[in-house]
Amino acid sequence: QGCVGAFSAQQLDLPIMIKTDHHTHIHVAGYFNVDGFHNGSLKQALRQVRMERAAENQKLGSEAAASRSTTMSLVTQHDATKEWDGGLKEVAPLLDFLIMNELEANSILKKHAKTSSIGVSSSSSPTTTQEDEINAWLHYFSNEWDPTTCVIVTLGAQGAVALRNHEIMATLLPAVKVDVVDPTGAGDSFTAGFLHGLWGWKQKHSSSPKMAQEHVSTKNRPLSTSDGFAFEKTNWPKEAIQQALLWGCAVGTSAVTIRGASNPASPEIIQEFYDKQNAKIK
Repeated sequence: QGCVGAFSAQQLDLPIMIKTDHHTHIHVAGYFNVDGFHNGSLKQALRQVRMERAAENQKLGSEAAASRSTTMSLVTQHDATKEWDGGLKEVAPLLDFLIMNELEANSILKKHAKTSSIGVSSSSSPTTTQEDEINAWLHYFSNEWDPTTCVIVTLGAQGAVALRNHEIMATLLPAVKVDVVDPTGAGDSFTAGFLHGLWGWKQKHSSSPKMAQEHVSTKNRPLSTSDGFAFEKTNWPKEAIQQALLWGCAVGTSAVTIRGASNPASPEIIQEFYDKQNAKIK
């Protein structure tokens, strides 16, 4: 595994994450294949970040704390062991976004779902429709995981879907059709675009106090709990998540049209895919 096999949560620079005096987003990639993140290691690190930043925000007061939000996202990646575990379910309450592809979502369900009526296999059958799969994911992650975590499932050429708290928050079905040259890096490209779109939306609407109040409510925020520590998550509205999906699919689509994972598409090409995708949902 090289450096991945040697890496662990103990090597994370938590003081930088905790002391950053502005909005902080922590993204974790390849969870299943980093053994040093498993069985509570990453959970304890992320929990410490949330606890200490929340304590500092309380000291600073609500006005100062408004510019020091803490958000977290994680990409599962394919699990080479086929266990689809590693304590991820215990990490999930700390996350704002949990991102995976269709195969990974179905594999987690097949391995761990308690409700036999869900009945989704790790490989699509002729009788399983995409709507069936989406409903199964919605039911499973809302009932058996922390429902405040927004689960993003990418569907390849079929786009992506966002699920949270028994509700389909946003969909992009299907993505803009292209000739695939090389799918390598498409998942990471989607995630980069998704986070760009999410924080671009926040930056745009936070520039005006009126817009910020209208779109990001300070009331009824999702409340999550990790080992007795209760905390509020940012209440990302559907509009923000839809914009994030648009950018995610635009960057991911552009990535598959180029050979190699280290050759990014130009901003103009990405914008073109974004515009085409956006036109489809209007």
